[in-house]
Amino acid sequence: MDELFIHVKGGGGLCVPAAMSMTTYVLIEQEDWFEREIGFVRRLLKPAMRALDVGASFGTYTLAMAQAVEPDGKVWAYEPAAATMGYLRKTIERNKLTNVELYEAAMADREGIGRLQLEERSELNRLVADGAGQPVSLTTLDAEQTLRDFGRIDFVK
Repeated sequence: MDELFIHVKGGGGLCVPAAMSMTTYVLIEQEDWFEREIGFVRRLLKPAMRALDVGASFGTYTLAMAQAVEPDGKVWAYEPAAATMGYLRKTIERNKLTNVELYEAAMADREGIGRLQLEERSELNRLVADGAGQPVSLTTLDAEQTLRDFGRIDFVK
């Protein structure tokens, strides 16, 4: 797995594929994520808050959330694609984000097994109804609340 570790303006860095994916290109070019929502997340979340990152990808928002909620807060990150999860794990490890828990699953409207259509650019991966795609674990927010005992959740992405 060829990878780059790109430092971002919000602090810390992200582990991304060395191959030029959309995420890799944007982070190299802008040293941050291009969507204005990243700034909103950094301003909204405060120390000790609790957040969910659904479809965490390489961890752009996971990193911002974890930094904002600081060590007394908590972030639960869900990413169903195994290869993408590998980069996400490295992002968490390299940034020493002890307040993040990672789960290799997709949030859906039911529990069970679903199919994830893997695209060349992982940002475009999606759950599909037909038989194509990689099998992935599906979970629901209610099931995770029961299993993980989140308690109060302040923010969901």
